Amino acid sequence: MSAATAESPPYFRHEYPDGHLGWFVVDYKLSKAILADPRMSGRPLRSPADDGGFQEAMSGPESAGDLARIDPPAHTRVRRAQTSYFTVKRVGRQRRNIEEIVDLCLDAMEAHGAPADFVEMVSVPVAGMVICDVLGVPREDVTRFVEPTEILVGGTRTTRAQKNAAIDGMYAYIREVIADKRANPRDDLLSELINGGKLNDDELTGTMLFLFAAGHGTVIENLGLSVFFLLSDQERWDAVRADLESIDRTVEELLRVLSPVVTMTRTATEDVELDDGALIRAGEAVTVYGISPSGDPDTIGDPHTFDPHREPCDHLAFGWGRHMCLGQHLARLELQVALEGLMRRFPALRLAVAPEEVPLRPLEVLGTLDIPGRAPLYVVERLPVAW
Repeated sequence: MSAATAESPPYFRHEYPDGHLGWFVVDYKLSKAILADPRMSGRPLRSPADDGGFQEAMSGPESAGDLARIDPPAHTRVRRAQTSYFTVKRVGRQRRNIEEIVDLCLDAMEAHGAPADFVEMVSVPVAGMVICDVLGVPREDVTRFVEPTEILVGGTRTTRAQKNAAIDGMYAYIREVIADKRANPRDDLLSELINGGKLNDDELTGTMLFLFAAGHGTVIENLGLSVFFLLSDQERWDAVRADLESIDRTVEELLRVLSPVVTMTRTATEDVELDDGALIRAGEAVTVYGISPSGDPDTIGDPHTFDPHREPCDHLAFGWGRHMCLGQHLARLELQVALEGLMRRFPALRLAVAPEEVPLRPLEVLGTLDIPGRAPLYVVERLPVAW
């Protein structure tokens, strides 16, 4: 496994909260190699910061359905049971439904009048309604997922007891849904998985939670980040709006530059030697940070430069290797439909406040450690817009 040469080191040692010394990778090529290496396990995961009991809460038998936390052969079987639902062709059938959802949210924003919070009025409801429709749960039940998820990912802001109660409540709700689907199957993913008979109830429960978590928060964050990024520079907004026929390419570039996924952590199942002689020992965690922006500088030039006309490249917004995001085609479609609908409906859209006044929440990586060549990452909490 090669470690790319650069002015700044492609990796460095890092002490995790449990006291063990692992690795932190910031180079794109090495990140991609780590994520693709079959000797790197998705479980157990170690967080680069104190998770306040998150891993403990997520370690129940339902974790057998969490694709991010299991390895072959279980990973292969659980993933294969869902793959047909997330192909490009199958996802494409959902375009009309997503268009209707986006139109509904844009109607509400227009009726509200300017200024309006784009995150509250578009990002959040679009992501929520789409994933509820995919899973086959009532749209109004989205809070049954959102509220406990916010507690689970609250880090040290929420207690272990709160996290355990949140996950117990969410699993109880999901099991009720599974029982209802088994008695009254419908045309949705969960009914299809139940009818397929390849997953047990623990796996079905974990799968449903995993799909919601993977398909909800990340879409909210990426849509908010993308619109903020484009509106922060009028030339960017105008360039993209002038070429909506290429919105798929624009979305790919936005994903490459703005992925809300900050890190991915793997654990070595055996010793892994890098080309420069460094040795990752079995049991050591490796946290990949070469994700945002990502891309091979030897191929695309400066990865930090946004170019909506760039040829799509192998970015890491959806991960890489066997744990690459199963729902990536659905996420792409949501972003494409939402951005195109927004630009057609509100061609003169603008920020209602100065860019520096937009409320942002920093995403901490290794606390306050300064990582050379990496700008601070954030999510957009609110995005006031006018037209």
